[in-house]
Amino acid sequence: AYAKLFHRMAESVGLQDQLCVGPANGGLHEWNQTLVNGQWLYTDSTWNDCAGQDLYYLSPTLGRDHGFEYYDYDLM
Repeated sequence: AYAKLFHRMAESVGLQDQLCVGPANGGLHEWNQTLVNGQWLYTDSTWNDCAGQDLYYLSPTLGRDHGFEYYDYDLM
């Protein structure tokens, strides 16, 4: 639900956003890729949510603990 909500919030302020799916820490996971100032950046708003962190990362490269498999167009 975090990635879907982030997707809708990003698009509501005019940002292009894609939902990404793939393995992370041994399970299937979903995160976002958002176009910011002409650069696609990955964001995982779910990771470490209980640790009080706002975002796991905002990076042009995917974290080593995530493996991209496909874009989730059904949830967009």
